[in-house]
Amino acid sequence: MKDIDKSNVLLEEFRNVVYWDLLIVIKKIGGGHLEKANIALGWDSALNCPRVELAESGAVIDGLNDNQGLKQFIKSALNKVYRYQGEFIFEENIPF
Repeated sequence: MKDIDKSNVLLEEFRNVVYWDLLIVIKKIGGGHLEKANIALGWDSALNCPRVELAESGAVIDGLNDNQGLKQFIKSALNKVYRYQGEFIFEENIPF
């Protein structure tokens, strides 16, 4: 997961697994429309864990990080697709 180029090989599969659940929760907490292509992964070297990066406001990101049910689902998806077991965070990603 630390190597973004390698992680991107499986990114589309990860997006397919998590998209609908993420979209539903984002809508429930007042976020905008989520485009599947705007789901990205990164690595947080300070926390030593992956980041699920989304083009959403800080308030929505905070809500996602506080949603334990969604976090458990994403952990399961990270394990299924990447064989990664451990913590992760949601983080704001500003697409260019």
